[in-house]
Amino acid sequence: MKKSAITILGVAIMVIALMSTANKVQASTLNGTPEGDTTGVSDPKLQIANNYGINALGIRAIGTTGITYKHFNPKGNAFEAILGFGYNSFSITGLSEKYASPFDSDYVDLYYGFGGHAVFQSDSNLGVDRNRFDNDDDAFGLGVDFILGLEMMIPDTPLALSLDVKPFFEVATTGNAYFGIDPGFGVKVFF
Repeated sequence: MKKSAITILGVAIMVIALMSTANKVQASTLNGTPEGDTTGVSDPKLQIANNYGINALGIRAIGTTGITYKHFNPKGNAFEAILGFGYNSFSITGLSEKYASPFDSDYVDLYYGFGGHAVFQSDSNLGVDRNRFDNDDDAFGLGVDFILGLEMMIPDTPLALSLDVKPFFEVATTGNAYFGIDPGFGVKVFF
């Protein structure tokens, strides 16, 4: 599947989620209750997450390009899954992330964490560096990932923008080992 088709699919999913969230926000505004505030927790970070939603769906670009999904737990931390697409390849990444608020803002958070990934390639090159695998063989790689980023929630919308680096170390069935920085820019819709 080509990157352009994946990008169009990701944008379509985001539009549907955005429309669904907009309808929920409009309905809760008419009822006079804040949408999503079900925990009764007074922590400002959790209050914002609850008002935006505890799930986020989006797209990530620059390094690993693909569709991303985040789920926030009651403590305000998140699990993120990234389905990435490269040239005749795809990857699955899972990350456990901790959120912190080092800035004097309710809308900008720092997040960091770790996880792992698996990458699958078919008769071509993969992922961030196209020279990681031989062109003639199918290949499989496993790696460990770390992530450090900033996420900004856009006020009065269910949208968030993120900028991160996701350095990783990977070993492939071809016998190669690889280290990459993997920067990313993301747009997410909360629901």
